[in-house]
Amino acid sequence: VSIVQNQVVVRNGERLTAADVEKIVAVGLGENVVDVASLGGWFLLAALVVGMLLTWVWRFRPTLWHRDNVLVLIGLLLVGATLAVKVTAGRSILQFFVPTAAIGMLLAVLLDSSIAVVVMAVISIIGGAVNGNDLEFTAYIFLGGMAGIVAVRRGDRLQVFVQAAVAVAIVNAMVVSVFSLLGLRDLRGVLELWFASGASAAGSSVAAVGTFAVLG
Repeated sequence: VSIVQNQVVVRNGERLTAADVEKIVAVGLGENVVDVASLGGWFLLAALVVGMLLTWVWRFRPTLWHRDNVLVLIGLLLVGATLAVKVTAGRSILQFFVPTAAIGMLLAVLLDSSIAVVVMAVISIIGGAVNGNDLEFTAYIFLGGMAGIVAVRRGDRLQVFVQAAVAVAIVNAMVVSVFSLLGLRDLRGVLELWFASGASAAGSSVAAVGTFAVLG
């Protein structure tokens, strides 16, 4: 099989022929190769963020360190958020619909704003990493979460969660607008992400209220 550099092996949507299959095998595209370096990187990232989070709790919130239910709650929220951003990773706008700000709101109400900020920082790092080290999505998660934390404070009334949703929507829209001005997308893309920002904020508020009603 003769294949030159930059040659198109097979186009998307075309029916494969025996010759196409032979080319795919020749260039190794059909092989499932374990990327040891990538696995090692993900393992180190997980160990780093979890280790730093636990260290922060142990150092600055010793009362929470001895409450197993709090650590379990934080762990479940982290795992849930990681799965959500991983499943939606690599899409054009789907990941922007994930209501990650709900975690910051919930922790701010149930525990305190400081631990909420730290957890949101961890989630934003994970979210950016699984989306190809995307700085925009990292800022989107963290700043949107911060807006929710600041707006919700320690309130437990529905009105407070609505105000937090508005704050998250505004900040999220501002984040995507800033990066859009840097040349990442056209007007249609901006409008789609504004809609995603509002949907994410509303979903975060609903999720936070529902979880608080169960746990609070």
